[in-house]
Amino acid sequence: SGNGTDGDRLLELWLGRRFLAVCLTSLSARPETKTQTVQDSPKAAKTASQHDGRKKTEGEGVDVIVKVGKRESAARFYDNPSAQVLLDKMPFTLNMKDYGGQEKVLGLSYDFPAATTVKPKTIQAGEIYLWSQDDLVLFYTSFANSYGGYVPIGYIEDVEGLAEALGDGDAKVRFGTVKK
Repeated sequence: SGNGTDGDRLLELWLGRRFLAVCLTSLSARPETKTQTVQDSPKAAKTASQHDGRKKTEGEGVDVIVKVGKRESAARFYDNPSAQVLLDKMPFTLNMKDYGGQEKVLGLSYDFPAATTVKPKTIQAGEIYLWSQDDLVLFYTSFANSYGGYVPIGYIEDVEGLAEALGDGDAKVRFGTVKK
């Protein structure tokens, strides 16, 4: 740049190195996960998109009730270790934070197992994922996705009225298993 002093250049260099050190530290502190693009993995594609048409497949997953305000929705949790951690804690109520006008999210302090993650090309309204190892995410809009790091947990079967029930801000969401 030529106009800065030696002190300015040293400060820029120090800040750049500090930023790099912080980034590397946060990356090395995370548990290792494997990300797959859904269309590249037939098993992951089935798991992440088996709710297409919102049809239940008998024997696959666990029936769950998701309640927001007075709206109760039937949901299906997949048969995987991360979903099982949540099932074992049910019933529970979460004060979920709105993020980006498309999802409700809350960081959980549960001990989730390491899991293979997916990168769905499209997120569907009603899908429930873990993201970044411990953030439970409930999507209430559908959109094209470019992020990985999702562990499929389940989906709400009928999403009509879900966005309205969740509202614009934070929402209290109750998860419980179906009594048989």
